[in-house]
Amino acid sequence: MLAYTVNIHDRSSVEAAYPRAAWEQEAMANSAAEAEVLRGVLIQRHADTDGNFQITRTARQVGEKDGDIGAVFLCPYMEQAHDRLAPVAGAYGGYPEAPHAKADHGAEYHRFIDRVITAARESRISDQVPGADQVLQQPKRR
Repeated sequence: MLAYTVNIHDRSSVEAAYPRAAWEQEAMANSAAEAEVLRGVLIQRHADTDGNFQITRTARQVGEKDGDIGAVFLCPYMEQAHDRLAPVAGAYGGYPEAPHAKADHGAEYHRFIDRVITAARESRISDQVPGADQVLQQPKRR
């Protein structure tokens, strides 16, 4: 996984690390009822005094929680239905593309980028890896 250093004061740096095309693909996959794996971004470090923080595009199982990883995971969802086909009445019972399937999701993407920036600004992610302060003890040989 590639970590990107981005900045809360430079929205374009966050958008470059998590482009709209990736957001659309992952939001659709995450919104599927049968999704077992969620895709999104992991904020690995909170914003420093200059506003820099790190994110990584990643995936995890639906039931995983943030508490044990020492980071914040954010995954996008489509705010409106994204099923591409809708049944219609008619002699042939066709399935044309639903009108909302071609909707512009730009505003949803921008709100997600806002969430990433807010989480980096407001989170209190520890700079230490969980358990790093514990020294592993080798069993003594007799």
